[in-house]
Amino acid sequence: MSISGTTRQARINSAFDAKDPSRLIRTINDNFGVPVDHYVNVNLCAFKEIVDSVGGVKIPFNYRTKDDKVGFREVGPGCVELRGSQALAYVRSRSGYKYFDETKQKWASDPTGDIGRINRQQDFLRRSMQRALDRASTNPATANALLNVALQRVITDDRITPRDLLTLAQAMRNLDTTGVKSYTIEWSMRRIGGESVLMPIIDTDSMQQILKVFRGEAVVNRTDEDESAGPLSVVDGTAFIGTAHIASTLLSVLAADGDTTTTTVPSVSPKQKRLGVFPPDDPSCR
Repeated sequence: MSISGTTRQARINSAFDAKDPSRLIRTINDNFGVPVDHYVNVNLCAFKEIVDSVGGVKIPFNYRTKDDKVGFREVGPGCVELRGSQALAYVRSRSGYKYFDETKQKWASDPTGDIGRINRQQDFLRRSMQRALDRASTNPATANALLNVALQRVITDDRITPRDLLTLAQAMRNLDTTGVKSYTIEWSMRRIGGESVLMPIIDTDSMQQILKVFRGEAVVNRTDEDESAGPLSVVDGTAFIGTAHIASTLLSVLAADGDTTTTTVPSVSPKQKRLGVFPPDDPSCR
């Protein structure tokens, strides 16, 4: 994609600068028309501390799974609690991610590469949120530990205050993580300069519906379920948290405050197939 402030096209990660996120923010806005209101950066050390502060995150593995390239030790099958370095290795796993195919009696790779990894990352984030809600709501020590990690390790823009983080934590106490939606920019595979890259496709009907949600121009119809292609099944790179619920709540607040302007927000029902090797939904493993 086009990198803001330059004449070149490159992978979006080349726009990232830990000390100055402004180019990344402009690149997102320029390419997708999505405004970025706040910035949060969780580095690898902060990620491990967040996972440990909630007592680890449980993942239901369908298969024996490992990745020797990133040091993800063999786990599964079954419900496995991942902590610290092991959790980090799991979400970083990509080309070396392997699962044991019992039918063929041999190790197999996830053929979806980056897409499969993003899928597992988004799944892990949802499970992390649920774990934090479960533990922090009944254990003040866990809530304090989580907040301390956020204040000390997580980098945010200068408009987010500790009070804002507390307010957000209070607002999320009753969050239904099963309603957290994740989408991906549609893509096509290309080879440029001898390297395989994913080129974004944003002019399809489904992508325009999704982008309208992130632009604040529509909400997702919450009665629709995501399509899935089964255990070898894509997911996205961008988390979408309860937009329909948040929008309806905001409209209710405006009405209560006597706002005389009535705004009808359209509802959309984007559909996306889920690809890659990812954990099943298992409410007993949390």
